[in-house]
Amino acid sequence: MTESQARRFADHWLRAWNGHDAEAILDQFAPDVAYTSSLLADAPECTLLGREAAGAYIRAGLQRYPNLRFRPKTVYAG
Repeated sequence: MTESQARRFADHWLRAWNGHDAEAILDQFAPDVAYTSSLLADAPECTLLGREAAGAYIRAGLQRYPNLRFRPKTVYAG
């Protein structure tokens, strides 16, 4: 990934999260995503399987935290 590709990806990712656009967020995930978070204590191995399960979790989080915003510090290409 080049630096410009990394910046485009980061810009898209930030717009999706800061816009609370669950569909745009989920566009970045494969259908068979394994979404892992330490906040998923009720899920086996703290992991949700599949885009549908991850989407439900993300939507719930966006509703629970309506003022959620992210600010980038640095974008790295790799």
